[in-house]
Parts: sequence; C-alpha cells; structure tokens
Amino acid sequence: MGKTKKEIQMRHNEILVELDKIEELAKRENRPFTDDEVKKYDSLIREDNRLHIEIQGMLDEKQMETFREQKSKNQQLRELLKKYEQAKAMNMHTYFGIDELADLLSYYLYNDKCDEAQEILSTAKQLHPSTPEITKMEIRLLLGRGEAKAALKQFSKIEFVDNDARLLQAEIFLSLKDFKRARDIALEIIQRKDTEQEQLYEALEVMLDCGFALEALFLCEKGLSI
Repeated sequence: MGKTKKEIQMRHNEILVELDKIEELAKRENRPFTDDEVKKYDSLIREDNRLHIEIQGMLDEKQMETFREQKSKNQQLRELLKKYEQAKAMNMHTYFGIDELADLLSYYLYNDKCDEAQEILSTAKQLHPSTPEITKMEIRLLLGRGEAKAALKQFSKIEFVDNDARLLQAEIFLSLKDFKRARDIALEIIQRKDTEQEQLYEALEVMLDCGFALEALFLCEKGLSI
C-alpha cells in the first residue's frame, strides 16, 4: 500500500530538516561536505525525488496542466511581438508602454536573445527614462548575460521593493546558487495575502528551480484549490 499525501509530506519535511542539518554543520565548521555527508545528502535528494514522483501522480491533472501553462506565451504577447518586429523592420517610431517593453525584454531573454533584449532596454530608456521599471529591466538583462553579482549590486538601487522586486531578488540568489535564500524569499511571497496569482506561479517556479520540487507541488496544490 502506498503512502498517503500526509505521510509523504511528513517525510518530505523530515528530509528538509536533515538536509539543513548537513548544510548548517558544514557552514558552522567552515568546511566542504565530507564524503559521508555527500553520500547522505545525495541519498536524501534521491528519496525526495521519489516522493516528488509519488505526489505528482496524486495531483489532479487539471491542476498540473494549469501550473505548466504559466510559462507559455499567450496571444497578447504574440501580437505585441509582431507589432514590435514589424515596427523595427519598417524603421517606424512606434510607442510602447513600459509594461509592454518589459514583456518583450522577458521574451527575448527567455529565448536567449540578449542583443534584442538590449535594444528593448535602450528603447525603454528613451521612452520612459524616469520609470523605476528600468532598473528591474537592467537587472533582468544582467541575469540573462550571467552577471548575477552585477545584478545583485544593481538591485540595491531599487527604492520600493514589492513582490515583483522580491521575485527578481530570488532569481538573483538562484543564479548565485544561494538556493536557501532564494527559496526563503519565494516562500515568503507565496504566504503573503497580497500575492497575485501570476506572482504565486513565479514563486513556485523559483522553488522548483531551487530543488524544492515536492514542497512546490504541495504549495501548488494548495494555491490552486483556493
């Protein structure tokens, strides 16, 4: 007989505690993991992945489909992209709102087109030179180029840190491989009452990328049922 969701979650939480103990001990003693710790850590990760597979099979397919679809591009973005590329090809001076430019920059970065993203940023600076969104776009471009340390330095220039800015901060720590800090920020966003649905999904994606797949799936199930 298989485990129940409650039993899987309890074991998952136990694994997280054991992983934290291994990390904290090595950090406290200012040393890398010992061979035994590496074996133990890997064993716990493999066990957690097996639990992940079990719980994934228990989730409603509609919930999983909704979660996966958050990264897909909708029709509005396709139309915006067509509008921008046509204007560029015809050398037309077309107005774009800062949110539109931010979406275009994210699209090009997602597709590893940093040169095109740089052009979007230059356009944003020309059309909206004083908007705070410019700094966030600069940070995203730095992350896209693999310059996480420069992105973290640039983040200090953000004056108003809202959920979107915190998500960006989590992505910076993720790029710096500081998975615990990235996970903590994502979890904080998920637990806030003012978190929007799109922000919720982005925070869940951060947790998945940090290696907290099972925890993210539990939170996903909880969030989608609200």
